[in-house]
Amino acid sequence: MDDSQYLSILHGRLDNLPTLNSRLVRIFISSTFTDTREERNVLLEDVYPRLKTVCKEKYGMDFQLVDMRWGVPVEASDDHQATQLCLDEIKNCQKLSTGPNFVTFLNQKHGFRPLQTTISATEFELLTSCLKESDVDSSLVECWYRRDDNQVPPVYVLQPISSLIPGYRDKNNDDALKEWDEVFAKLRECLRFASKKCYEKQRLSEEEMHKYYMSVTEAEIFNGILKLPDSAADHCLCFVRIIDDITSHLDHSKAWRFIDVMTENPKSLDMEAQNILSRLRDEKIVRKLNNFNITRYSVKWSEHEGINREDHQQYLDNFKDSFYNSMVVKIESAVRKERSLNMDGLYIELLQHLNMANDRCRMFHGREEILKDVASYIQGSENKILALYGQSGCGKTSIMAQIAKLAPGLLKNAVVAVRFLGTSPNSSNLWRLLRSLCEQITICYDKDKQQVPEDFDDLKDHFVKVLSYASSSKPLLILLDSLDQLSREHHAYKLNWLPRKLPPNVRFIVSTYTEASDLIGTLKLMFSAKHFIEVPVFTPTLSGQVLKAWLKLENRTLTDEQFKMVDSAFEKCSLPLFVKLAYDQVLFWKSYTPLETCQLRYTVQQSIETLFSQLEKKHGVTLVKRALSYVTASGSGISETELEDLLSLDDSALTDVFQIHVPPLRRIPPLLWVRIRHDISQYLVDKEVDEVRSFFWYHRQFFETARNRYLSDKAYNIEIHSLMADYYLGKWYGVKKPFTYTPEQMKRVGVTSSESEADRKISAQPLIFNEDGDQRRYNKRKLSKLPYHLYKANRRNELRSHCLFKLKWIKTKLKAVSFHEVLLDYTLFGEKDGVMHKALKAAKSTLKYFPETIAMEIAGRLLALLQLKSESHETKLLEDSLTASAEDCRLVPYVPCYTIPSESELYSIENGRVPVNPKLSPISNDSSHFATLTEDNCLLIWDVDMGELETTVILMEAEHPSLNVMVKPPKQDVIIVGTTHQSKGNPIFIVNINNGEIEQKLQLEKSYPSIVFFDDMKFCLSDKILLVNILKQAADAFDCKTGKLLHEFEGQPDFTSFAADDTLLVMHPKQTNMFTIFDAETFNFLTQVSCKGIPRALFINEEGTVGCIVIENTSHFPLVCLEKTAKLGQIKGKIDASSMNNNKIQRVIFNRNLCMLVSLEGFLLFDLKSMKNLREIIVPSIYRPPYNVLGFDAVISPDMANILAGFDKYIIVWDLKSGKIISSIDATQSRIANLEMTKNGEQIITTFNGNNLITAWSINALKKNVHSYKPLSLKNSARYMCVNRTGTTAVARSVNAAEFAVFDILEGRKRCEISDQYEAMCPHITADGKYAVLREYTSTECIKVWDTFSGELVKSFPVSSLHLKGCVLGTRSENMALLTQDDNKEILVTLYTLPSGKERGITVNLAQYHMLQIFFAAEDKYLLVGVEERTLQGVKIYTKSYEVATGKEVQTYPQMHPQFVQMITPGSDCFMGHRIHTDENGVESWELAVLNIESGSCVATCRECPESELFVGHLGNYGIDKHRNVYDLKIGKKCFQFDPKCERKPSNPKPKLTCDEKTALWVDPSAGLVKMGSIETREIIGKVATHSLVMNLAVTSNGIVFIGCEDGRIMLLQIVDGKTRDKDLFQKTFLRSTRKGLHVRESVLKSLKPNNNRQSTEQRESKDGNKSKACSIL
Repeated sequence: MDDSQYLSILHGRLDNLPTLNSRLVRIFISSTFTDTREERNVLLEDVYPRLKTVCKEKYGMDFQLVDMRWGVPVEASDDHQATQLCLDEIKNCQKLSTGPNFVTFLNQKHGFRPLQTTISATEFELLTSCLKESDVDSSLVECWYRRDDNQVPPVYVLQPISSLIPGYRDKNNDDALKEWDEVFAKLRECLRFASKKCYEKQRLSEEEMHKYYMSVTEAEIFNGILKLPDSAADHCLCFVRIIDDITSHLDHSKAWRFIDVMTENPKSLDMEAQNILSRLRDEKIVRKLNNFNITRYSVKWSEHEGINREDHQQYLDNFKDSFYNSMVVKIESAVRKERSLNMDGLYIELLQHLNMANDRCRMFHGREEILKDVASYIQGSENKILALYGQSGCGKTSIMAQIAKLAPGLLKNAVVAVRFLGTSPNSSNLWRLLRSLCEQITICYDKDKQQVPEDFDDLKDHFVKVLSYASSSKPLLILLDSLDQLSREHHAYKLNWLPRKLPPNVRFIVSTYTEASDLIGTLKLMFSAKHFIEVPVFTPTLSGQVLKAWLKLENRTLTDEQFKMVDSAFEKCSLPLFVKLAYDQVLFWKSYTPLETCQLRYTVQQSIETLFSQLEKKHGVTLVKRALSYVTASGSGISETELEDLLSLDDSALTDVFQIHVPPLRRIPPLLWVRIRHDISQYLVDKEVDEVRSFFWYHRQFFETARNRYLSDKAYNIEIHSLMADYYLGKWYGVKKPFTYTPEQMKRVGVTSSESEADRKISAQPLIFNEDGDQRRYNKRKLSKLPYHLYKANRRNELRSHCLFKLKWIKTKLKAVSFHEVLLDYTLFGEKDGVMHKALKAAKSTLKYFPETIAMEIAGRLLALLQLKSESHETKLLEDSLTASAEDCRLVPYVPCYTIPSESELYSIENGRVPVNPKLSPISNDSSHFATLTEDNCLLIWDVDMGELETTVILMEAEHPSLNVMVKPPKQDVIIVGTTHQSKGNPIFIVNINNGEIEQKLQLEKSYPSIVFFDDMKFCLSDKILLVNILKQAADAFDCKTGKLLHEFEGQPDFTSFAADDTLLVMHPKQTNMFTIFDAETFNFLTQVSCKGIPRALFINEEGTVGCIVIENTSHFPLVCLEKTAKLGQIKGKIDASSMNNNKIQRVIFNRNLCMLVSLEGFLLFDLKSMKNLREIIVPSIYRPPYNVLGFDAVISPDMANILAGFDKYIIVWDLKSGKIISSIDATQSRIANLEMTKNGEQIITTFNGNNLITAWSINALKKNVHSYKPLSLKNSARYMCVNRTGTTAVARSVNAAEFAVFDILEGRKRCEISDQYEAMCPHITADGKYAVLREYTSTECIKVWDTFSGELVKSFPVSSLHLKGCVLGTRSENMALLTQDDNKEILVTLYTLPSGKERGITVNLAQYHMLQIFFAAEDKYLLVGVEERTLQGVKIYTKSYEVATGKEVQTYPQMHPQFVQMITPGSDCFMGHRIHTDENGVESWELAVLNIESGSCVATCRECPESELFVGHLGNYGIDKHRNVYDLKIGKKCFQFDPKCERKPSNPKPKLTCDEKTALWVDPSAGLVKMGSIETREIIGKVATHSLVMNLAVTSNGIVFIGCEDGRIMLLQIVDGKTRDKDLFQKTFLRSTRKGLHVRESVLKSLKPNNNRQSTEQRESKDGNKSKACSIL
């Protein structure tokens, strides 16, 4: 295919379309049957399965064999269609097959020579005339051939055998079979005689005569090879086998099987047949095929069956190998030519839809008025979508196809994107559809295809964006037929993905049927009536005209009586689909067909039922029922290979088919399905599903009728789906499946037992066909269909064990398709909101891009189940995930490290367009939508139920002033959006929150350029007025339709609101003690309400009839009447809030007769009827943080049963009646910023401070108090962390300087918390882990020592924080050095003993030095100090060393940078750092130098100096810097850099080496991963998602990775050796996670041998800390 044709397809052109790529090798086998029985059997048993495997695994294609002779029962020849079906199948193979398509076995038998099924009337009358002239009786010929005048020109048709021999179809009627044999012989003799006489008299040509002598095999070869162009050799093979001595064995009873003999004398050759065969085999084929494509064999006759396995094994082996190798060569050659197109999914998708459009256009007729209206739309300037609608079967699809055909002429140079929805997987699901459309449009407009996003919300936005690519020189037309055929996923039927307004040069046409009332209703809400075209049914007259036109195309007509019958039917129903069904019926009516058998039904469904009944009558009820059941149950399509395999496994079908004839291989004969498909081919559509050519019902009414007819019985439906599930499980691949013979079959086969078994030779069903190399071939059919059929078969346990809870399945599907498809399985198949569904949703951000981390994601979450609850399939998945993590990632969770969302958490929205600290609108009045405002001036409208982004409303371009004010009026479902940046005007947008329609876009006549804060601007809205209040500046009324200024209010109010059903306006002029009330229509002053004090706020109930005034410095709050009556402005009563301890009232909430005052401490409930306080509710102190809570949101449930509040980080639920807390949940590590409740009281939506997360919660689940497992964590972000030398204990500090916690690393638990009374810096821990040393920010005793086991304060050091400059702990637990500066600026280093705090008597005076770096070295033998000395001559830098025991100076090391000197290992007698190097030219630069502490001599240098300190392992051989550069310290060389593309951020923790220096770990912030690399191979060997910013990273001597996260989690991971993994690993992991008595499966515990030599923590910690202790220390 050239580039121009490829581009033509991408642009939607229907002309010169190539054949739809089939992903199929389909071979027609041609031969006489009796003489190739052994060859066929060895091919069936050995070669075909191998070819199936190689095609699927190597090329991703199906291999199909079409053998129309094998296994066919005699009664299948009743209608004489076998020969024509064979020729049709040859055409199919030539059309569909990649590479070879035709193989003939042409030996020594010409074979069966059939009668002509039809003979033209002219020719037939010549033949009968010739018979009569020759005095030959022609009555038999005239009896069996009848004239059909419905064919134009007329023909004579051979009658079905059973029509004249009624017992022929009776399987046990041998007499009928014998009678037909006699009739057949006589008819053949008469026709041959007559044709020869006519030829001799030159009335017929030789070719016309020869067809009466031609065998079926010769006809097949003519169509399969001889009539082809010169390319036949590329697609055809011929195998010739000659039995040299067969003529010497003609007296053998089986000789007739292998050579043509005379019927009347079987011992004599039929020389006529042999001569024809010889010319065909030895002349015609040789001329057409080269020798490479013809394989010849010579064998000898065997007295045992002629050819058998015993005597001809060598020949059969050679034949098998030759056949296999020849096939593979031709397939490989063809695949190389088509490989690029095979890989292009978009090309295949488009070609499928364009071919379907062409098919529909071929029979299009009429509809001129509709096409005229559509043309007017396409050529006009409308910017809205056009919708075609009509009842099912009215012809919408054909009209849409015709529009696609006409489009290039209507819209010059247009890109046409046409999709017949539901006819392919990529057009059945909204996510796939949008991706496909975006890719096509992007490529056609020369944009980058890689920009098409994966995420559904982003994809919807991108779809709107790509529409703007259209231009006047290249417009865009989108045609989406049958919106109702989209699945309902992603709320497709809400149509929020359809653009309300089209960009210029874009036309968009959709269609649906009127029965889809929800779609029609939604479309009519979106677009006006002029954008709809109703597609009417045909009129009866038009129906008749269309049918006659169609018949004419096929050279057919009807008799007058038949036409009257058709017209009568069209009076009852004239739907185009019904006309098509009627046409398909009458097409086969003959002029001699009795009128009583010319029956037409009067509805589409009845017509389809009649069609199915006719199929069952013709082909057998059981076979048709089973075959069509599988097609229908497939749901979206089934391949012919799959159907043949399924029927071959279906013993009900096989028993029915093989009642008399039992073939050697128990498989369904291909001819049987071919015959059925031939009769219904026009009702099936070919398409590609999961990279396999499949077929399905082309119209929904066929699917619905078939489903009702065949699958309505529940038990039968389950049986069918169960058989299909077994097939995709591969249960019977290579396994003999049992079956039972009928008594008749037992007699024919000659067996004594009815029970038997047979290998059905079905296709293998691995998850991955080919795992070698980069090009993996996944079994997408199995990945798609197995869970579906297991679910439909009600086999839920197997669905879990084989699919939803099987690691290999999940991992494979993630890589083969997408994260979205994996998640969809849990939604569709009964696991929505289950543990895995929630776990996967929580891991979405990582798995979409790094599916290889799935094992760790599952293990890190499901470990928590062992502490809560788990089922066997969950535990097995956990075991497999731990195994996979250990083998693939080299890291396993030491304890649960991720959060599993609670049952109450419905979803969380993580969308990059949502800003940090997002502004959340109240929820719509029907509880369906909420909105957020972006920083680039867009309004995002979200679906409440699913959390999906429904609509992105672009309000202004991003470069315009930021829109930062968003208000939702209580009664209206609109969002008012404005801006406080009004230097260029005052734009206001009023947007419908449910559909995203911009109802008003206003530019107010007045602007306010001096607004300080965004919350100084408030809006109120009525049907006519937009009220704008600028705090303490202005209150103005505008026309909400035009933006015209209507009225300016005086007094610079700081509060305005509507009241009394928007008939009143209430305001508070600033710095007054009164509220003023105005008429909302005239703006006339009505009254005022005076207060005893300065009012702080007025809260009005939803009805606008009563308000509560909150007044400063008082605890009694008046309730004012706001009804437009004589009592307007009067005080109805007062609320006594004196019990609330003068806490400021934050808000007042009304709910019917209940009023609730919300303060910083809790709530006061007041009854508006009795005007009495009901109760006071105080938030308990356990929910109060150490800082002040400045405000929180609270709501009352609609049923008045509960109060819900977002207090600090908690969601708390109270019982309103009793005032008791019934549940609470720790919802965040930050603070809850907003809490909104749906009007139906089912959900709340929250946002949080410091991030952009939006979370939805189920109120019912919250009330049940069922929450999530929280992993090891701090209350706030883990800011600092310190791990002791032996790797047993860690102390961490959060961003809250008063929050410290001690963690027992080996036990994987938080041991204790240190008092929150002290705010301190980065903590330190002694080498033995027994004590934590904290340095307070401000104190006269700023150094404090804490016991890490009890959490108690042990010692405070009397050192002022003003004097302390540094604190350093030794590598031995008892040593500590403090660096202080006295009032004279003198710097001292003082050594202390821990924990007593006793001074060691050693003090080092460092004078007035600067930039000091201080550390212990050589097991605390030395103390090293980096110095910057400022002198009159300049700055001098050097490092000094001192003896710890004496304080004596040891050495001075000149030119050493004081900030970059460091210890190498705790026991090393050397140190290293950056040193100034001067070359021979006097040029100075930095080098890395390793120096001996005692002598000062240089041990090694490295000229490539790192930019930071190095982290060095315990061996001291390697170091790694902050940019992941690895240095060899022994030779002073920079070796390599890990992960060069990884960008480091300043806040990232530095990379680390493990103690054995074999492995490095670092953070990849952009990917959200901790990565691990091998020093030896220099490759990344592990990745772990953190799902939060990593604040700290450490590796213990035990190989435990300690990670502190921004969300407060502490992740503990165990490094394992992929080759010699500790056998105790899983047991210990499970033991740590099963403290509540849950146990692992016995098989796992048995395989993981326990370590009986367990030691106490004290014993372990007393050992040498330098030794690396692996996981065995547990």
